Amino acid sequence: MKRVPVWLLSLLSLIAPVLALDYDVFILAGQSQGVNYDNNAANLPVELQSPQTNVKFWYNFGWWPDNSSNGVLSSNGTWGNLAPQAKGSTSVFSSRVPSGGSGFGPEITLGHDLAAALPTRNIAIVKYTFNSTSLAQRTDREGWNVNDRNQIYDGMLAEVNAALAALTDAGHTASVKGFLWIQGEGDQGDRTYANAYQQNLTDLFTGVRNQWNSEMVAVTVRLSTAQVTDWWRANGYNEEGFNIVRAAQVAVGEAGPRNGWINTDDLNIVPNTVHFNEASTQTIGSRMAAKYVELVPEPSSLALLIGGAGAYSLLRRRRG
Repeated sequence: MKRVPVWLLSLLSLIAPVLALDYDVFILAGQSQGVNYDNNAANLPVELQSPQTNVKFWYNFGWWPDNSSNGVLSSNGTWGNLAPQAKGSTSVFSSRVPSGGSGFGPEITLGHDLAAALPTRNIAIVKYTFNSTSLAQRTDREGWNVNDRNQIYDGMLAEVNAALAALTDAGHTASVKGFLWIQGEGDQGDRTYANAYQQNLTDLFTGVRNQWNSEMVAVTVRLSTAQVTDWWRANGYNEEGFNIVRAAQVAVGEAGPRNGWINTDDLNIVPNTVHFNEASTQTIGSRMAAKYVELVPEPSSLALLIGGAGAYSLLRRRRG
């Protein structure tokens, strides 16, 4: 029997890790704050306008259930590198993003900061967010409720499973480590929806854990007092429902050791909208990453945990 040359064994040992990687997958889900409907990528730091080659990205988002080319942006069932998403001729982003421009959501700093905090891990993000959607069971539109078949929740299950299958088909392994939820505006306007929010959010967290990983981190972003402006008071704000949903988000976020919630009361809104501006969306992504690190600490991630608001908060202050 011929012996395999030492040089060939050495070459194979170098190639094998490149061919087969183990990915930590994070799901970003919710409504227009996750899209983010009003964020123009031209206002990002230059470093975040370019693809982040150390973070994989899969996306499908826009207007539900509009599956036309005008209503949805997607990565067409393939993994790419994390980057702002080109608007093209769609209506997925508002007019603040020109037709030739790009938009972004919290994923842009979520991925950056996770990769910085967990340098030995391979980070992958699935973005599945839809404008003007709610968590309640409704008869007038499709939503996220886990008990509604063939609606957004089932669509998310199929999308994430397709993303995971694409990784395994390429020879990799993957597990869902975190579920990041940013939503609530669509439920605060109706007292019935608001009263059901705590149970519906609990069911959502239970559902994704049952589907992918019972130990995954699940985090919700709390509605912000900064959103309560004269514009929103005239366009769907309900004070009682708003406070009920906020309390529900905290209650679910504190309901278990792998649950969390994120405060946004100190952040800023795009005028005449309920949407966070570009700087605040970046902060939310950083806080998502920091919350994950807080709940699943690793020695290499302590710098991010101590930093709190994330790597790009200081940069934004300096550019102020």
